[in-house]
Amino acid sequence: MSSTSRLQSSQVPSTAQDLTVVTSAIARLRAEHDGTSDRKARAILLHEIGVLEERVGDETASVRDQLGAVNAEAEFREPLERLIAIIERRQSYKNLGRLLERLVSVAERPEERARALLDQAFYLIDHEDDVAAARVLLEQATDDAPGDVSLWLALELVAGKLGDSELRERALLARAALAGDPHWRALLLLSLAEQRLAAGDHEASERALEEALTLDSPASFDCLTTEVEVARKAGEPALGIRARVRIAQAILATLADPTRGDALGVPAHLRSSLAAADAWLCAAELARESGATEQAVELLERALAAAPGDALLLRARFHLADALGDTANAARLAQAELDRGATGSAAASLWLRVAEARASEGDAAGALASVNHALEQDPSSVAARALQLDLLGTGDDPQAFASALEAAAEHLPTDSAKARFYLLSADVWARQCRDSQGARAALSQAGMYGASPAVVARVARMLAALAEDSVWYEEATRRLIAQGASESEQAGLWFELARARALRGERAATAQALRGLAGAPGGAWLGNALSAYALDLLPERADLADAQRSLAPDNEPASLALTALAAEESDPATARALRVILALRASLSGDLEAARAELEQLHAADPSDVVVARAYSALESAHGSKPKAASALARTAGAVEDAELGLAFDLEAGILFWHAGDRKA
Repeated sequence: MSSTSRLQSSQVPSTAQDLTVVTSAIARLRAEHDGTSDRKARAILLHEIGVLEERVGDETASVRDQLGAVNAEAEFREPLERLIAIIERRQSYKNLGRLLERLVSVAERPEERARALLDQAFYLIDHEDDVAAARVLLEQATDDAPGDVSLWLALELVAGKLGDSELRERALLARAALAGDPHWRALLLLSLAEQRLAAGDHEASERALEEALTLDSPASFDCLTTEVEVARKAGEPALGIRARVRIAQAILATLADPTRGDALGVPAHLRSSLAAADAWLCAAELARESGATEQAVELLERALAAAPGDALLLRARFHLADALGDTANAARLAQAELDRGATGSAAASLWLRVAEARASEGDAAGALASVNHALEQDPSSVAARALQLDLLGTGDDPQAFASALEAAAEHLPTDSAKARFYLLSADVWARQCRDSQGARAALSQAGMYGASPAVVARVARMLAALAEDSVWYEEATRRLIAQGASESEQAGLWFELARARALRGERAATAQALRGLAGAPGGAWLGNALSAYALDLLPERADLADAQRSLAPDNEPASLALTALAAEESDPATARALRVILALRASLSGDLEAARAELEQLHAADPSDVVVARAYSALESAHGSKPKAASALARTAGAVEDAELGLAFDLEAGILFWHAGDRKA
């Protein structure tokens, strides 16, 4: 019997005829056993009988006869192996340990001993939970058969259970050395590298990976990705860069020759130019972080060559160019992408890069043209609008600047923002362009987008003053008075209107403004005073005579202002003086009735007022009413405290009565 008999599974005869044949063979062999006295022959016959009994399904008899064979010949291995196989199949492990020990002791060759030790070690692991003892047996087995890969695999398993990284590494090294297939050997070296990486031995891990890579097997790509991880944990950017570069090269080689990708183990989902570009990009980023900017630039250029126009790569390349202050290269890349047909917001961003480069070269016109191209591609680009306004704001074309502000306003998200931009545009139109019409149109748009009338009017007044546009200034002032001026400033605004109109010789319009001043809070006294005393000093312009008459008829007396002024006066003496002046002005203008009525009221209110009495009596006497004049003087004579002055008034009253033929004289 060969040593492999214990590995063959028992097969029950498939037919009755076969069963009869096997039974007959058993009987013949047993008869032969009983008829011989040779110990070895009896052992062999019992073993053969046990094998046949196992075939017919009589495992109990088979165990008995195989055990008899073992007892008959202690060095006979085959019955031991059959016994062990039956026990394992029946899962009755009571005597299995002793049998395995016996199998080890009867092994003649190193290979047989190694196999027996392997079986015994697994028994200790599975049924005795004695991993340490199993390790000792496996160490002995590897000494006997160092070229048996299964022993090293079992030892690796034991190392894993014991957590012995050194033992596991030794087992992996042995397995790798024994592996004949390059792919399998590379995979074992990869596992070894991962083991060393987990233990923190980065240099040893790198060595194992490099050895695996020399095999040029389908495990090469996995080795490269593991090398990236080794570089990361070891903090060695140079190793990471090299690994990433080799990954990119492997992918590009795959794109050129798919069979090469199969040979290197490049995954199907990474077989694209974008994957290669990503590897270049990662390598470039490592180079940039480590300070190797020139290398980073070179790697990014390779990435862009693999995936032209990729937005992420362009952004990274632009970012690196910015870090280096290399606007020229950034512009070159941007122009290349534009030439490839970029459109929309991407093209706008590229045009801005070109504009930045041209601006750094002092080419303001070229920079502005590039910004305008960007806005053509993306009118809503905030960055392009900002750069355009910046360039125009420092340029010598204020009309274009104002128009750009208005164009930008139309793309802003809120009405309030649009209104502010139109206010800025109005400022540019007025101050820089000296274009009042453009400024007024911009202010109108600001009001349409929600700027308050008061704000619009105030800005208009300021701009009109800067532009020296008196008509616009007056219009803005009127709007402010009507639409938002506070009570405290209304009087001042009306005064400004009156002054401006007076300086232009517009008497009737000035009178209107002064009436407004008089009606404003706190402006009554000044408005009425100016109407009464200053208005008549203005010459009337012949070219405005008709228009002024339509605003205020010639027969409108200035006395109304004096009347109002007197009414507003808080000092009684001053108020009486103003009323006297009012009477005198009425008299001088020919309105005698009004003058006599005013003086009569004043005299009746205070007969002791010598000035009023004298004026009243003189007016009445001069116009044929001497008795009234005399009576007024007589009342004053009785009211004054100065006796001599009273006698004088009595004397004058008597003379007037005498001239009038009145006996009261």
